[in-house]
Amino acid sequence: RRQARWLIVALAVPLLCILDVLGPELLHRLWIAIYPWSVEDRLLGLEFFVVPIIAGVGAVAVIDTVRRLIPSVSNSRGRVLTVALVAVMALGAVAEGVAGSLATLSWQLGINQHVSSRDVFVIQSMAAILPRGAVVLNDGVTDDGQWITALTDDVEAEPKPYADLYPSDWRVTAMADACTDPAQAEKALAGVQAVFVGTNQMPGAVNVWKASCIAALPGLRLVAGTIGGPAAFVVTGGSGG
Repeated sequence: RRQARWLIVALAVPLLCILDVLGPELLHRLWIAIYPWSVEDRLLGLEFFVVPIIAGVGAVAVIDTVRRLIPSVSNSRGRVLTVALVAVMALGAVAEGVAGSLATLSWQLGINQHVSSRDVFVIQSMAAILPRGAVVLNDGVTDDGQWITALTDDVEAEPKPYADLYPSDWRVTAMADACTDPAQAEKALAGVQAVFVGTNQMPGAVNVWKASCIAALPGLRLVAGTIGGPAAFVVTGGSGG
């Protein structure tokens, strides 16, 4: 059990990485190099590989403790009660873990939007045209553009961890106002190679993009989908790069 202390260290490493990603970013070059594996949710996912091993070590420790206690109990009834108590505690821990996991998964399924097959088709069609690692301007977590990095080799200009913290980033709001303020929307194209507008939008979203308004911006060419959405545009000139 003393030799298994390294498991505690293994559990602490992802937590320390998350603190650095969300804080001073002392290992900024490393996080950039391994992106998107350096985002918060993926670092947290590493815990799932360590926790079961720690739980197993703990179960073995409990069994050893029971084995040492049984000889010290003077009568058979006391031994039975000791074993029964430990069994009830173990079953209770398993039941609580299953119930907690079920509640967490149900909650996640309830809040996560399901990806539209049409949006996925447009995202993949866009990726086939763009060079690998192209920066795509997306509407944060409002639509299926949040899965561009997961589905392709392209990079989201508004990645999910950032968009969760800053849902009204200036680029997002500028593109949402493309119909009324096209000049500001055109500025938002600086440094990106493409724009994606999805149709499967999060309920209650505020900064909703309209493909028809974005299609009217100079320097954009529709390469997949329709101006009714979903739509993918390539930046061909103007402020884009």
